[in-house]
Amino acid sequence: MVSESQTLEGITSQVICREGYHYPLFDIEKSGGKLRLQQVEQKMGKLQVSYNLPDVYLNSDKIGSYRAYCFAEVTLTDYLRMQLDLIDAGILDYNFFWWTVNKSKATLRINQKKDRPKQQLVSTLHSYSVPFPSKFETALYDTGVEKRGLTVFLGDKGRIIRGDN
Repeated sequence: MVSESQTLEGITSQVICREGYHYPLFDIEKSGGKLRLQQVEQKMGKLQVSYNLPDVYLNSDKIGSYRAYCFAEVTLTDYLRMQLDLIDAGILDYNFFWWTVNKSKATLRINQKKDRPKQQLVSTLHSYSVPFPSKFETALYDTGVEKRGLTVFLGDKGRIIRGDN
């Protein structure tokens, strides 16, 4: 299978003007199965208590697929620990973790994927309020429309530069 790609926009976890600090952002999915909102709320609630996080917001555009975020400012080490806790709980997209480690910051999608509705706020886990940041670092990135497939990078006149299975 060759998958069509799409360019998406995201915000990064990097806190502007405070190097080394990150907003906890999470791409929540369960490998090989559907995830119910109540399961996400329960796991994120435990994380919120463990790390004394402020209000956590959950967005979704598809059953079983969620994006979680809050506006605490945490070190990269603590942020990665949070991600590992969610991997252990079986609800963090592993590729999201891999890219966070690879780039030392995460990127969370904010726009609409092809053939999906717009993301909507589906739950707020209340704790304490912090101000909404006035500015975010943004990023554009390409991803496949399908989750699995053959990625082919084409050069001049359709010549394959590199292909990955």
